[in-house]
Amino acid sequence: MSRLTPKQKAFCQQYLIDLNGKQAAIRAGFSARTAEFQASRLLSFVKVQKYLQKLQAEARKRTDITKDEILSELTSILRAKISDFLNFDGKKIQFKDFATLPESKIKAVESIKETRHGIELKIHGKAWTIERICRILGFDSPQAFDVNLDRLDETTLDAIINRILTKK
Repeated sequence: MSRLTPKQKAFCQQYLIDLNGKQAAIRAGFSARTAEFQASRLLSFVKVQKYLQKLQAEARKRTDITKDEILSELTSILRAKISDFLNFDGKKIQFKDFATLPESKIKAVESIKETRHGIELKIHGKAWTIERICRILGFDSPQAFDVNLDRLDETTLDAIINRILTKK
């Protein structure tokens, strides 16, 4: 693998902070005017991709965080319901005693704050959580489609080819 320049290495290190290519390029010393182009160009280089993977592997080793641990945290958010935290008797809403809640429910809470209207409970966002779980588990990845064309007769093959050609 050919070596990265110091600026390319700096870009990689900055990129892993927030995964924002344009901002990473700016922080690494590229011109703000060309940062978006530079980031796109750098991220297309195999040597940059390999260096990013190496940095990520080192970070995983240092932090000792596993995918299973991340999935466990995300699952807590995914499975949390507002009724886990509140009681409603038809007239009045009351918070449940948080000391009795399991840790998996507490993990779903993003914040609790007192406002002039009362206490505000915010649970982590489910849409982002579902999206992240799908990416980790590969639910959004293209599925393999294996067709054995040897078993098809010529008429069927011709029909498939004609359908493909007419869609262009």
